[in-house]
Amino acid sequence: MVQHTEEEKGTMLVLLKRLVDQRLPRLLDMKKRVDDGETLSDFDIQYLEEAFEGAHESRQYLEHFPEYEDMVGKLASLYEEITHKAVENQRAEK
Repeated sequence: MVQHTEEEKGTMLVLLKRLVDQRLPRLLDMKKRVDDGETLSDFDIQYLEEAFEGAHESRQYLEHFPEYEDMVGKLASLYEEITHKAVENQRAEK
């Protein structure tokens, strides 16, 4: 069993809380909108870029917590679904 420092545990807790309280609700809202045929605003696209960047920066912590690999994979799939559907919707609008 891997022993984590209190700092690592605290950092992971903050990352998970931000995911649950902020990022996931916003991402699910975007997913619903693109599934309903809407396109993403410039603000939405900027948010996705920043969220993806933040996820990339957080990867160093996630490497120490392999128990979250499945969740990270599902989150990456959600980003892909949103962007793929948004591109489809944008093309259909033209």
